[in-house]
Amino acid sequence: MANIVFTDPPPGPRRASAHPWDDIAEALRARPGEWALCLRGVHSSYSSQIKRGALSAFKPAGAFEARSVSTLNTDENGKKTNDLYIRFVGNDETASGTEDDADNA
Repeated sequence: MANIVFTDPPPGPRRASAHPWDDIAEALRARPGEWALCLRGVHSSYSSQIKRGALSAFKPAGAFEARSVSTLNTDENGKKTNDLYIRFVGNDETASGTEDDADNA
C-alpha cells in the first residue's frame, strides 16, 4: 500500500497587482450604470476577467460590465494594447455582461 497523506497544498505565492482593482471597483460602485475609462494600454483579457468576476474586486460575476477598445498601440512585447472601460451594473444575476471583449478599429 502506498504511503500517502491527504492534505491540502500550501497556498501559492501571491503577486501584488499592477492595477488598483479595489479602488476602481469602489469608485464604480459609487456611480452605478456609468461607464468609466479605467485603464489605458492594457490587454483585452481584463475585460472578460472582470465580467466573469475572476478578479475579486469585481465579484460577483455579472455585477460589472467591461469593454476593451483597441488603441492600435503595442506593448514592449509587440502585443496590441487596449483602453479598458468598466461600469457597475449591480448584483442582479440577470446582468449579462455581453459587451464585446474587444473592438478593433
